[in-house]
Amino acid sequence: MKTRYISSVLLPLLLLSVLYISRSCTSAVEGEGSFPYLELAPGTTETIYVGSNDTTVTVNLISNRELEAVSNKSWVTTVMDYNRLRLIIKSNDILQQRHATVTIRDENRACEQQLRVIQASMSLY
Repeated sequence: MKTRYISSVLLPLLLLSVLYISRSCTSAVEGEGSFPYLELAPGTTETIYVGSNDTTVTVNLISNRELEAVSNKSWVTTVMDYNRLRLIIKSNDILQQRHATVTIRDENRACEQQLRVIQASMSLY
């Protein structure tokens, strides 16, 4: 009796559980079934230092997902173009350096990467 219960009830439940867990570990964005990944391209660091003037920085990314990026500061604007992120940074008109965090992630937030932007203070000369 126990064997019949195990094979007819518990085994199908166990198989369904395994299928559900394996499905939840992958991303279904745009029908892609592989594990999502996001990393900085070789030679790119997580901290970006820029001068005090207006500047644009391009960051290359490696990912199998469609990405979005947001900055926590209004002086850094983000523009995503597939696996290329442009950071448009406004000039710093104060006498202190300033910091911003840019968060890059896929639509499902299954993978995420943060960049730190440090901008030099305004020069008096």
